[in-house]
Amino acid sequence: MLATAHSATRTEVPEGALLVSCGGKDSYIALKDIPLTSVQGTLVNGKGEVSKIDTKGATVADVLKQAGLDPRNAQTLKVTAADEYSAELSGAEINETGKAYLIGDDAGMKLVVFGDDNAKRNVRDVEKFEIIEK
Repeated sequence: MLATAHSATRTEVPEGALLVSCGGKDSYIALKDIPLTSVQGTLVNGKGEVSKIDTKGATVADVLKQAGLDPRNAQTLKVTAADEYSAELSGAEINETGKAYLIGDDAGMKLVVFGDDNAKRNVRDVEKFEIIEK
């Protein structure tokens, strides 16, 4: 019963899109329209296991720019998956070179945060960015 009530209040995001919410305004970005570049780095999970990333993606800052926002104005960003799992990034992390990326393609995106000692903030099936501005 609780799950039903929860899903009734959830904003449905069209397949192949990312919802970007800021200051009460919502906009959608088609994942296929996000320019991708090479992303390489190392992730560490909670067990200390290391995995190498060598794929295509976009910086979180570039995704915000694609939505018409200035990433320098972001205080916090909440990234939410299709299953409602979420993680937060600070404004400094959003703007730090080589730190936070969306990787994947128009079939689905994943947030990766390089430099964390535990990959808990790596969010699969990203659907929504919620920005709190300074």
